[in-house]
Amino acid sequence: MTRKAFKLVPAVPLGKLELDTKNPRIRAGHDEPDCIARLLRKPKQMLALAKDIAASGLSTAPILVEPKGRKYVVWDGNRRITALKLLNNPALAGKPAIASQFAAVAASAAVPIPKSVDVLSSTKKDALLKEVFARHAGGQDGAGQLTWDTLLRTIFLLGHQAQSDYRLAGLLLMWAEDQGIDVDDQFPISTIHRFLNKKRLERLGFKDLGKSIELAIPEDAAVRVVERIVHDFAPGGSRDVNDVFEEDAQNRYIDEVLRDAGLLAPEPTSTGGAGKGAGGDGGRQQKPDERPGDTARGGESDDGGSEEDEGESKPPKRGRATVKADYDRKSVVRPRFKPDFPENYWKAREVLRELRQIETGKSPIAAASLFRVFFELSTRAYTKRHQLPEVRETHKNALTCLRHMRAHGRLSAGEHDAALRRFREKSQADMLLQYATLNDYMHSFQHMPDRQSLHVLWTEIEPYLEACWDDARRPR
Repeated sequence: MTRKAFKLVPAVPLGKLELDTKNPRIRAGHDEPDCIARLLRKPKQMLALAKDIAASGLSTAPILVEPKGRKYVVWDGNRRITALKLLNNPALAGKPAIASQFAAVAASAAVPIPKSVDVLSSTKKDALLKEVFARHAGGQDGAGQLTWDTLLRTIFLLGHQAQSDYRLAGLLLMWAEDQGIDVDDQFPISTIHRFLNKKRLERLGFKDLGKSIELAIPEDAAVRVVERIVHDFAPGGSRDVNDVFEEDAQNRYIDEVLRDAGLLAPEPTSTGGAGKGAGGDGGRQQKPDERPGDTARGGESDDGGSEEDEGESKPPKRGRATVKADYDRKSVVRPRFKPDFPENYWKAREVLRELRQIETGKSPIAAASLFRVFFELSTRAYTKRHQLPEVRETHKNALTCLRHMRAHGRLSAGEHDAALRRFREKSQADMLLQYATLNDYMHSFQHMPDRQSLHVLWTEIEPYLEACWDDARRPR
């Protein structure tokens, strides 16, 4: 019955085939260049597919499409159509290093590279859904159709307005992708589904609209909430299903996420210096309703007088917790920063991986050291790729790269100016951290890095670091 819902359309030119922005491997695509860039997040797989096509021709599995005016939207076969587009026009890759590899594959092809393909077209979405799910049964290292895990199946269903058992978790992760937070294909969506119901979604700051979700809190706070969840449960992350298996653990985790995002007041902690119940301030412990840092009874008040003189303690001020600043995160690297490293820059990839694993508050010297190494490798990579003049001082090379990026539209005026303030001075150890102060941390007996300064520095120069690895980058 499904087969009858399709008709064969022969020799459709590649230019009439549009990539599916809702495809689960693309996710949150805006247009064709963006869709191609998202598929090229896994360049090895795309190159494996392109080499297979160049050696043996296109596979016999029909491309499934839905008509859209005079064009067709690809429901199944987005990777194959993208490979064909790149083999016919390598410049579509955006990045010169990847484009040259596709050009080399095309130049050595054993069979002609098709410029048009036969497709099976249907206007019935139920038939398309059924047919697509009947496929995807074997990866062959990227040359065959890749198996869909639960996340990809969920995104496919939700993207085409179909029912899914993991609806809320899927909508939250799709929102994350829309904000530029990359979610791994193997992300364990079932773990998020375990603790995410409508009530908890609202606690996290989102309203359930059925087919989508909307914000009930400021966007920057929502981004921090979702970044934290994605970072915690990503493959190789710090959390797994055992951390949210029971209901009490689920509620504790939600509270922790909200505190980390500044949406929930911190838990009361004891004070007293020398120990709990003895020494320090005479064994006094913080009251349950007292904020950390409030003045104790008999201590100094804000205006320099003694609260004891007034006869009673001033009640602590109450109110909604302020939203945390962007620097208030565990590691230097923000989760949304995910550059696509060329294969020969494996060291930069490993440095970034280790930097992500370091909690800056616990190991600030290690964090500062790897931050400096990653900055220098990033600057050198851009300098070499564009054959820019080099000098011995890294901050001067960074200034050269910065001017080049701005001239080629890779940075906005604001992004350029924020980085310029950090690179222009060689060292300002007594002011908010400059890049060169990282060097002071490595060689000085006095200068000690601190978490806030390192994180603020990363945030302000992150656009520069993105542009170091992505020539297709455009200002957000």
